Amino acid sequence: MANPAKAGDAKPRGYRTLRRAKPVELPNLLGGVMYFYSKGYRFPTAVALLAACEIPRRTSSTGVDNPVAQVVVYPDTLTLDPLQNFQFGAFGHTAAGDSVPVSVHWVASAGLISQGGMYTADTSGTDVIVTATLANSTVSGTSQVKKRRLVKILINPKNTALAVGGFQQFAVYGLKNTGDSVSVSVTYSATGGTISGSGAYTAGRTTGSYRVIAKQNGGALADTSAVTVLTIPVASVVVSPASGTLAPGATLQLSAATLDSAGNPLSGRTVSWSSSAPSEATVSAGALVTGVAAGNATITATSGGKSGTADVTVSAPPPPPPPPPPGSPGTVTDLAVASITDNAATLSFTEVNNGSGAPASYDIRLAVGTISWGSAPSVTQGTCQVPVSGTAIGAKRSCTVLGLAASTAYQFQLIAFQGTLNVNAIFGLVSNVASGTTTGSITPPPPPPPPSPPGTWPNEPAGFRMISDQPWDAMLGTGWSYLRRTSTKDDGIVADLTAPFSLSNVLRIVFTAGCCVDAEPSVHWMTMATVREIYTGWWMKLSPNWQPNPAGGGKITFLWTNNSTGQVYTNLYHPCAYPESCGPDVQGPPYKIGANTEWGPYGQKIWYPNVTTTWVNPGEWHRIEFYYRWETTPGSSGDGIIRWWVDGVLNGNYTNVHYPNAAGFSQFDFEPTKQSVSSEQYMYIDHTYVSVP
Repeated sequence: MANPAKAGDAKPRGYRTLRRAKPVELPNLLGGVMYFYSKGYRFPTAVALLAACEIPRRTSSTGVDNPVAQVVVYPDTLTLDPLQNFQFGAFGHTAAGDSVPVSVHWVASAGLISQGGMYTADTSGTDVIVTATLANSTVSGTSQVKKRRLVKILINPKNTALAVGGFQQFAVYGLKNTGDSVSVSVTYSATGGTISGSGAYTAGRTTGSYRVIAKQNGGALADTSAVTVLTIPVASVVVSPASGTLAPGATLQLSAATLDSAGNPLSGRTVSWSSSAPSEATVSAGALVTGVAAGNATITATSGGKSGTADVTVSAPPPPPPPPPPGSPGTVTDLAVASITDNAATLSFTEVNNGSGAPASYDIRLAVGTISWGSAPSVTQGTCQVPVSGTAIGAKRSCTVLGLAASTAYQFQLIAFQGTLNVNAIFGLVSNVASGTTTGSITPPPPPPPPSPPGTWPNEPAGFRMISDQPWDAMLGTGWSYLRRTSTKDDGIVADLTAPFSLSNVLRIVFTAGCCVDAEPSVHWMTMATVREIYTGWWMKLSPNWQPNPAGGGKITFLWTNNSTGQVYTNLYHPCAYPESCGPDVQGPPYKIGANTEWGPYGQKIWYPNVTTTWVNPGEWHRIEFYYRWETTPGSSGDGIIRWWVDGVLNGNYTNVHYPNAAGFSQFDFEPTKQSVSSEQYMYIDHTYVSVP
């Protein structure tokens, strides 16, 4: 049968012959004409319209008047997500190139497709071929279905450089085969440092190259970022301690901290050490400073181009220790009045050792009536004139005292010593008392002396009121308290007939052998309302065997500030004392009385006698008075006062004393302190008086 289209016959209603790449008209049961192109179809419309056309089913593989040579499936390719639906369509091409409707059988290599061409993609990532085969023929056409699938994951950033302990937030996204970017679930890991499940990375403390890995959860895809951990530069070096003092040959250990710009410590940094003056002080690689000679040196620690310093002072070596004190001189026990006239007395006694194996010298004193050693005068006339030099240990010695009054009762005592009296004498104990009455007529007694001035403390400021008048009849009571160290014997109240103020009881403070190294054996104290002006007085005697120390004869009384900012204490100083250049030969009595202030921020300051010096020897009673007045404006006005008298004679007068920032004094005590004690010794106190405005 001839092809009517080519013969020019009339075509079925709504049919037009089509050419390649030109619009095609297909019958539309809805009315009108639909168009499509052999390429670039408008798929949903074409499919819907073709489905709506009820083209008569062919019983053979022919078009209207020509056999179908090709089945065209449209679209010829597309991309779908898993389980996505899509409606495919198909038409035939005749050998003449005409497009004709066809009836086909649908098949898909994966997924599901209905015989109406409705395709449902499966869940795999495999691409699919959809085939439409002409009914009762092998002529077919195909379309390729590409699956949208994740083909790559990408980590951001791909590389980064961080300081030790630095932070970086990482992120990951997926890339599909269509080029689409999608979110993706991953697990992070790192070869160095730490990383959280959300990609928050913190660099470790060790420099180097590391990797951060993101691996797809439920898949095999992964990506890696390169991380470089860099050293944090040193911003500063701090040396501790910042300063120090040491003696030649002594050592001082330093340390250095390396810090970043924020002041955080940096570990593992190399520090080198150097000294600006190796002739004064050297420093090892381990920061150990060794004193070489007196002087100053700056020790420098360097790390990473930064440095810190410490100032070191090497002090001069201390002077050699003084020689051990000599032994105490012996005690004369057989002093006697051998003979007596109306104006002279001959004394006899046995000479004793001076403590160093030589004959002792002697201080001989006398008194009318009952003798009190502390106040009795030394002999000034006759062969007993003081000092009396010894001749031979154990020899029977006699001497004469001249200038006595007729018909008068006298008592005599002596004490053996070595050294120079009132310079460096070391005393034994006072001898027994010898008595005698001169001959001759009794002269009428002299008129009574004028009354003594009011008060028994001659330098107490006018208008002051007494707050303590302690006679030392008992250690406790009258506002006084007592505490002793367990290593020493108890202090006590003892009788002393030589007590110059209040016979006969006195306080005896005991220094037990070996009890005290730079410490006091006991404390006797009284508390008081805080005062800024105070007067203190007491009578004091040291036992004849009182042992000197390098720093002097020892501390006596203390006044303490109310807020613990410091104290002032009275002290027995050597005849030659710091800062004077002294030798060991001046260690020992006689002593001079002075004061020492120790309070912030001024440190320690010694106040020596600056008016005159009243020398104090062991075995003698001395009256000591001190007056203190606080600075008007502590630290700036410079008008504080420390003033003292010994035996009524002004020894020290300072009116430029700085006082600490405190309300005043709140405690006064006897706290006698020595550097060392090798034998039992005593300090005696006869009466104590304290008054304030």
